[in-house]
Amino acid sequence: MNLSALIRTVSLVYIIASSLTLVADTTTVQTYTFEAQNNPQTAYDSPGRRWFQFPASENGVEYGKVVMEYTLKCFEDGTAGNLGYACGEWDYLSYTYLFDHTGLLDSAALEHPLRLLADAPFDSAEIVPYVDGIQDSVWLSAAQYLVDAVSEETVVQPGEGLTAGELFSPAASRRVQYMWTAAELAPLGGGVIDRLFVPMFAGEAESRRMDLKWGLTSDSVLTGFKTLNHTGYQYSLSTWQFEDSLSLRISPPIQWDGESNLVLEFALEDVNVVTDGIQDGWAVMDSTEHLGWTSDDHNGEVVFTAPDRVSIDVDNLEGLSQEITIECWVYGDPDAQPQNGTLFEGINENNQRVVNVHLPWSNGRVYWDCGWDGGYDRIDAQAETEDYEGQWNHWAFVKNADAGVMEMYLNGQLFHSGTNKDNSIEGIARMNLGCSGTGTNHYNGRVDDFRIWSVALDGETIADWMNREPNGAHPNQDALLVDYRFDGANGSEEINHAGGNGGHHHGTTLRRETPALDRFKGGVQVLRPYIGFGRGEYLELVADGAILDLRPVAPMSLSTWEVQGNGVEMTDLTYHYSPVQTVTINLMGDTVGTHNIPGEVAELINDTLDFFGVPFEVVDRYELYRYITPYGIGLDLGEDGWTWWYDVTDYMHLLRDSVQLEAGNWQELLDLKFHFIEGEPARDVLGMEAFWKGQYGLSNFDQNVVAYEYTPAEGEEMWRLKTRASGHGFGSGNNCAEFCYNTHLVKVNGEQHWSWEIMQECADNPLFPQGGTWIYDRAGWCPGAPTETRDMELTPHVSGNESFTVDYDIDYDPDGNYRFEGQIVAYGPANHELDAELVEVLAPSGVKIASRTNPICDRPQVLLRNSGSTPLTSCTITFGLPDNLQSYTWTGELGFLEEEVVELVALDESLWVGDAEEELTFICRVSAPNGGTDEVGWNDEVRSIFRRPPTYTYLEDPGDEDDNRLIVFVKTNSAPWENSAKLTHQDGTVYFERTYPEANTQYRDTIYMNPGCYTFEFLDADDDGIGFWANDDGNGFVRLRKAGGNFVTFEPDFGKSIVHNFHFETNLINSVEEPELASGVVQVFPNPARDILTFTVEGWSGAFSWSLRDGSGREVNRGTGRSNADRRLEGRIPLGDIPAGVHLLILEHGNGIVRRRVVVF
Repeated sequence: MNLSALIRTVSLVYIIASSLTLVADTTTVQTYTFEAQNNPQTAYDSPGRRWFQFPASENGVEYGKVVMEYTLKCFEDGTAGNLGYACGEWDYLSYTYLFDHTGLLDSAALEHPLRLLADAPFDSAEIVPYVDGIQDSVWLSAAQYLVDAVSEETVVQPGEGLTAGELFSPAASRRVQYMWTAAELAPLGGGVIDRLFVPMFAGEAESRRMDLKWGLTSDSVLTGFKTLNHTGYQYSLSTWQFEDSLSLRISPPIQWDGESNLVLEFALEDVNVVTDGIQDGWAVMDSTEHLGWTSDDHNGEVVFTAPDRVSIDVDNLEGLSQEITIECWVYGDPDAQPQNGTLFEGINENNQRVVNVHLPWSNGRVYWDCGWDGGYDRIDAQAETEDYEGQWNHWAFVKNADAGVMEMYLNGQLFHSGTNKDNSIEGIARMNLGCSGTGTNHYNGRVDDFRIWSVALDGETIADWMNREPNGAHPNQDALLVDYRFDGANGSEEINHAGGNGGHHHGTTLRRETPALDRFKGGVQVLRPYIGFGRGEYLELVADGAILDLRPVAPMSLSTWEVQGNGVEMTDLTYHYSPVQTVTINLMGDTVGTHNIPGEVAELINDTLDFFGVPFEVVDRYELYRYITPYGIGLDLGEDGWTWWYDVTDYMHLLRDSVQLEAGNWQELLDLKFHFIEGEPARDVLGMEAFWKGQYGLSNFDQNVVAYEYTPAEGEEMWRLKTRASGHGFGSGNNCAEFCYNTHLVKVNGEQHWSWEIMQECADNPLFPQGGTWIYDRAGWCPGAPTETRDMELTPHVSGNESFTVDYDIDYDPDGNYRFEGQIVAYGPANHELDAELVEVLAPSGVKIASRTNPICDRPQVLLRNSGSTPLTSCTITFGLPDNLQSYTWTGELGFLEEEVVELVALDESLWVGDAEEELTFICRVSAPNGGTDEVGWNDEVRSIFRRPPTYTYLEDPGDEDDNRLIVFVKTNSAPWENSAKLTHQDGTVYFERTYPEANTQYRDTIYMNPGCYTFEFLDADDDGIGFWANDDGNGFVRLRKAGGNFVTFEPDFGKSIVHNFHFETNLINSVEEPELASGVVQVFPNPARDILTFTVEGWSGAFSWSLRDGSGREVNRGTGRSNADRRLEGRIPLGDIPAGVHLLILEHGNGIVRRRVVVF
């Protein structure tokens, strides 16, 4: 076990962050660091699952609070995942897990079928023994164009016809291509070629099927099979067609352009001769150089159709350590690929990945994983479709752990590589070809020549030998561990030509001769047929020919198993067929014949093996935190990154001694610290149970997330339910669960106590703009933000120490899923009666996550909590800059652990007048709870480090002329009705307020300012800013200008609003009359609404108007009304004909306007 952490203790005052300073001794545990992950060569690596040293359980120190500091920043020396962006492109889930190793052992009661048929369980089945040659017969149509007589013809026949060659000699299948140069065909002249004739040397041949193709090329030699895309011709050749030559009428004719070289391909199946002469079936040939390419050796392949697999005997892999090469030919099934499939995987005894290839995953990327050391090394890259499906490709996967290099080769050429990959390749306990090591994620396609080497082959060797069978001439022949050629018969063990143990076929794998049209391995052919090319007029015989297509039927594996120790082992493997019939299908597609598979039918009755698995340590997983990464295109998190703080005091009892954590992902760099603040907590954590944890579909949520019964232990007096729910998936129906509104509720002992709408506002995220749809509201989360944790106090709803149940329900939907966690925390009694706690300074604050509303002018905000058992009704809050502290008496009522945001009035211009770059300290202390003495001191004071708002002035240099004009310069986009602006002095006086009626129009409003601090607000009712890439609103801008220049230009992709505080310095005074505004109270409900939208108005007098606009700004309904100031008026808007979506309700009264965003569904 490798333990690593930095533990540091600071006395008296410890600054946790620029927003939070506590007067308490604090111990910090440094876990993951930027430096450990910031390596462009390992950009795919997540921080991983690691051990860290935390404060000892018995160190005699009591901790009142534990705060987790979670900091992300973009990669510095490369890009995330080597994909071109310093921060990862997508909004990915990122979990922070703690794994509690309990020290308890358990053993699972397991079952395994006595037998598996086709690698699957069964109750009973009928089978017949395997016999060779079982196949279906399917007749395919093929027109036969034969020359009966030549009326007129021009012929060219290059060569001399001096030798003989094996074009039609006996073979199971043969594919050959020949080239004729333009110079050789020149006497014929450009144009059509109507006939080919092949002079024969001896004997009469026949072939069940011959496919003839042609193509044109500018290449002068053949170095491999060319793809020929022109018309193909199919023939069934009989002996009567062979006399002195084979004469073929080409219809439609070959179109030779007179300039290109011509390539012909002959693909033949089941070639035979009727006599037994040595040279029977040979054609008249000539010697050539590099004008022929052939493949006619015995060449088998295996066809995988899920759930097929070949198990690899791992005894052959004992030589693996630091180097490996795994290579094979692959032909992915176009009907299945790309899929979430595994070409091969080898795992260790703990089911951890040692070697693995996805070729590809469903995203079209090829993944090569190799070597386990707390995680696996990985490289991956995007592939083209033709790289993995519809044609044969040779792939080789290489690793040299000593050199730290991993590589992928495609058809002998380097495809992708990565460095700093040093995990060794040892301990493979189970390995499959065709699926994962545990028998899942099956591959669909064809494979040939699967080889495993204990060395890292170089690219030249791979390219030289990918078309050849390895032999003694191979430079690394002694390092060959596995060599499967799939040339054997079905129903037999797969021979390991490297000399080791063979492999076993499971499922319905089909080994067969590679069809002639698909043969891919070949070599130079030095002989070329003495073919004649004719153009003319012929008396031809056109017959409706037919080709017999023989389709082998794959047998089923039958494996028998027995219990051995804590597992099962296969003791027998045989192959069988179901007692079905093979068929013959005619040209019309009708079944015209059936044939029983021979053999005696046997009935199998299966049984079950019961056993206990290997004893294992009980390791409980607890989720501490969940974060969704931001859209990273164009994102810059700065040199110091962005930090989020999270109270993890409820997990304090788990964060002791040696702790195993897993956190982050490869999208951004992660720095993770834990701050242990000394003192007595509000209540002691006695234990925790985590029970709902995983991914749950909305369609069956109620069936899988059931009521959980909790039984309190001795000493427990208080309990809390913690939940985290984030909805994912969209694209159908209601776009659940990511974008659909959904009510969540919690019951205790069957009675509902909490209910809420899960949809979360995202357009006010302080981390903006992001390179994606960051503004869209989502179910319980936002990109670039933590998932909300809901803490629900159970204590008032349960009785003493009796068992109780908690249940969690979500509205049903057929689509989408939730990542969901549920935990119950158990506590002792409250430790104090009087304890007023200051949790955090919200403003002024210099932290980035508070940047939407900071820096401020005045009205500091702090979070007050009652951490004592006695209700808190009053306290004294002392606050301000160190040299100008003020006091405020708070009154109210807070129960145990209840909180309130307290807004203070400082009236200290030092908060906003002065250097905007100067770092200042804001202090806040609490005392005299309920007029008494606070029992706890460590949580009475918090501090923040902050900067003042910017100062705008015309008096930048001595002698500058004073001016007090501020110009609000706005260019609207195509949806101006969404926008409004407001400028307010710190004393509450509104200096400027307006809406924008015209689209794509520039507005310049000049305001004459007085000295002081101001808040400028610019709102967008549709939450999509004034410039957003993923809508049709177009682009605008917002600027604060002075005469002759700009004070500030705002980011147009701001989402919900701009809130900008600034100090205006001038010696001029302007009289300001606050405009008459719409007063009163306006409420809109329900929201979202389906049939009727209701609004109420109170405190308005006189006429008003309303209008409802859709997302494009089009008015879909409007009306007027009249109200009395002393009465409540209710209006109802029918929604029956209004389309679903986000709409804007605008109410105008006098000089005032009220806007409310509503959702119609």
